[in-house]
Amino acid sequence: MTRILIIRHGETSSSRLGQFTGREDVQLTEKGRSQARQWSGQLGEFVAASATEGTFFSSPLHRCRETAQLAIGSEARSCEDLIEWDLGTLHGVSADDFRRDHPNWNLFSDGPPDGSGESPVDIRMRASRVLERLRESRGDVVLFTHGQFAKVLIAFMLGLPQATASRFALGPARGALVMERTSGLSLAGWNLAPNADGLWKALT
Repeated sequence: MTRILIIRHGETSSSRLGQFTGREDVQLTEKGRSQARQWSGQLGEFVAASATEGTFFSSPLHRCRETAQLAIGSEARSCEDLIEWDLGTLHGVSADDFRRDHPNWNLFSDGPPDGSGESPVDIRMRASRVLERLRESRGDVVLFTHGQFAKVLIAFMLGLPQATASRFALGPARGALVMERTSGLSLAGWNLAPNADGLWKALT
């Protein structure tokens, strides 16, 4: 593991409407498919620049698998731990409306309401398993996953309190780049567009 690129799936009807989606297996919109295709050039460069062939992993949900297929031209390896947070009763709820009505609520520390869905402890355990799997990989790795889980994973990789993930904004088909350095894992880029300049340049 040298560099880890974490890509959120492309736009869905739920993300366009600003709704919590959770585990619902929604499809990409046409815009989402177009967004995914825009990664193809960068990901070819990613593999070419790596000392060994890049490894691609995806959430088993369709929106991530299709994003991966359109971005790399082949199937990514399915990884159950990359699946989105089970948001319980939040499924289909407007994110802005819920946050307005519950101003002190933080998904990443409080979890879905009424104890429904997956707890913050459980999703952190999944993030831990993903990182352990990545440490076994050689070369660069690309993960196709979901917005909420990507934020948890980044916070875990950087050793940050999970509650701080609520301050991260990651748009559809946007990426986060994490690099392994002697001092540990470092965040080299956040909310990256597919055409971000110098995406693969090493930190100095």
